[in-house]
Amino acid sequence: WVKYKLELEETYEKYSEQCHALLNDGTKLYKHQIVAAMFMNVTHNTLISHDMGLGKTLSSILYVEMNGFEKVVVITPNSLKFNYFHEIQKFSKSSANIVNWRKNICSIENARYVIINYDFFNSGSKEKFEAKWNKLKIGKINCVICDESVKIKNTKSNTYHNFKRTFKKIIIN
Repeated sequence: WVKYKLELEETYEKYSEQCHALLNDGTKLYKHQIVAAMFMNVTHNTLISHDMGLGKTLSSILYVEMNGFEKVVVITPNSLKFNYFHEIQKFSKSSANIVNWRKNICSIENARYVIINYDFFNSGSKEKFEAKWNKLKIGKINCVICDESVKIKNTKSNTYHNFKRTFKKIIIN
């Protein structure tokens, strides 16, 4: 994978026009964002470890748009869910829904991106969480993006177990 990443860094320009065409006019992608999206496009399971402010969110949006996924679940800390929502609006033509936000302009069923915070997964019991999850009626999920994935590193937490149970059962392709 290291060799492939180095190759992308050398040849990223040949993907630039294609990547820019998928996003809203005026969006300017940096080399590392194109490389990250192209890398994800091949590996599918990727940890983007760019420093804060370097466009990890935009790289993940580009990846989704490249693949034409119909339903993407974005899990993010509560403090960042509106940032993710606004980045989707700013850079793509796609719709987004923030779970349990009264000002959504589209339903979960009609949204390409469904944004949930990690606290949603922190239910006391398995049954209580499953009822809450099923009530969302998200349907088939094509992609899961974990923003600030450090939130699920504690393997003893309810958040981790409910996350693992949920996405183990759902077919993601």
